[in-house]
Amino acid sequence: MKDYVIYMILQICSFPNTKLVDPKTVFSGNHTGQHILDLVESNGHDVDDDTTIIIDHSAQIKHITIDDPVAQYYRARLGDIFRIRDGKSVSYRQVVKQVTLPASSAPKRAPLRDATPELYFNAYDTVISMIKDRQSQDQHEATDALRISEANMRSLIVGQQWDSISINGLPSKKGQRIYVRFIDKMAKITSINNIKTVVTDACADCIAHYNNNYGGSLSDVTTEDKAEINSLNREIDIIVIFNNTKNLLIPNLGFGTDCYQIFAVQNLSFNVTKYADQPEFTLLDARLHRAELRDIYKQNGRIIGKDGTLESFGLKDNTKLIVI
Repeated sequence: MKDYVIYMILQICSFPNTKLVDPKTVFSGNHTGQHILDLVESNGHDVDDDTTIIIDHSAQIKHITIDDPVAQYYRARLGDIFRIRDGKSVSYRQVVKQVTLPASSAPKRAPLRDATPELYFNAYDTVISMIKDRQSQDQHEATDALRISEANMRSLIVGQQWDSISINGLPSKKGQRIYVRFIDKMAKITSINNIKTVVTDACADCIAHYNNNYGGSLSDVTTEDKAEINSLNREIDIIVIFNNTKNLLIPNLGFGTDCYQIFAVQNLSFNVTKYADQPEFTLLDARLHRAELRDIYKQNGRIIGKDGTLESFGLKDNTKLIVI
């Protein structure tokens, strides 16, 4: 008979990746699934009769990288799952980190052509479609009203009227306000630091508009305060687009928030949803597709029942458990 107790640290998360319990919490092998559910609930998260704890083996799901155009278009986060319907077949892809090659083996990035008014027109059209995919049906009319003809776009770009193609505060189905900023195409963006500067300035402009017009109290994107970062992610969605003639690799800028996305206008010159043979992509949402997500995790993992003890599953430190 065993005369010792196993202790472990576990990562208790909701879908796709939100920590529900302090990651430094120590669990005993004698603790049960019910203990985890009680702890999750005591931290202010919803638990009901259907809530299930599943050992996360989602690495077995096929992948799509976060820098893939489809993942970027739908504003996917790490851990998100796409349902892909192609005719009668259905498959799933989970969003993972992009593969970073060593500098010595990374292919040389050739310069891109300078952005033309036509590229800006196509990019703007793609952004309008992107915004509509983030909205409910009744929010589309105001967004469609912002479309610009190709002739008018040419006039605006030639006239350097960047404010005229800015978008301010459109509502999303998640309750956020959506902003779009096109950076002056003549801005000399030749390094990662240049990108960081223009993105910080563009986000500051959007946040100021949000605070002044929608009663917000958001901080700058450079904040390190966790509560303020959560407010940024919850309340605002910013798209920043720049002329990437140097073909710079768009980096993670190191800000805690993910309330913004950065695109090169050259990479938005096509709309990924308008390919003739494009399958139907759906980014699964825990609020709308909870049962489907639970089934996916069940197929690739093991369920910890309310009465099951942690030690009976042979869990190791930092094993990730999904509570869904």
